[in-house]
Amino acid sequence: MKRLFFFALNALLFLSLSSCGSGKEDDNSAPKPKDKTPAENPVVMPTTITGKVYLAGDSLVCPWPENDSKNRRGWGQYLADSLKTSPSGAVPNVVNKAISGRSTKSFITEGDWNSIMSTLAQNDLVLIQFAANDGSTADKGCTPEEYATNLKKFISEAREKGAWPVLVTPPNPHKPSSSGNIQKYWTSYTNTMRNVANETLTALVDCQNMSYEWLRKNGQTRTAEYYIEEDETHLTLKGASLFAGMIANSMKEQGLWP
Repeated sequence: MKRLFFFALNALLFLSLSSCGSGKEDDNSAPKPKDKTPAENPVVMPTTITGKVYLAGDSLVCPWPENDSKNRRGWGQYLADSLKTSPSGAVPNVVNKAISGRSTKSFITEGDWNSIMSTLAQNDLVLIQFAANDGSTADKGCTPEEYATNLKKFISEAREKGAWPVLVTPPNPHKPSSSGNIQKYWTSYTNTMRNVANETLTALVDCQNMSYEWLRKNGQTRTAEYYIEEDETHLTLKGASLFAGMIANSMKEQGLWP
């Protein structure tokens, strides 16, 4: 009965969602996420044992070559190992479509979203993580309002296919504020993502908050090796593996993986 109810809910939600994009730099001052009432908490059915797990995202998610000059890695490269075969026999089949430098806008305009849609099937999961490039002043940038519209496009079109969209906030950078404390980045966009999740009853894996709390708990020095030293934003193998584990655990806790 749950499955029938939520497919019906997805069909209703699809009627009210759409897409867009254009440029403005993130000012790190977004409205705070709206509170959820218990009735608004998203209830998400687990994927079937045949369902694939598609990843739409940027350089923090995408597969990097083994010989990358900076040894960068994306958490998407380690998600399958973190999910592992479930007690029900579900074997993770992760299809990593993330591309370095992409925003929600450029993921649409460059045809990457259409590439996912061309093979997306019923009961697949689609994990969607963007924010780092959406505040860019380049052509790929868009305002938080346009970012919300783009996320709603992803959600509605995935649901039209009978798939399960999941929004993922990005791992927080290792960069400190002027006071030397770890601070949250891209908040105009990550807060917008949380609000979209609330409004559309879409599952949210809040990797930003999980990673931020981990950074605060372990301190600047002990966490440095999880990030590329040059920019303290891109991930090393150690960081990508850690955050893939956090994301996988959240998926299991929410019933997104059996």
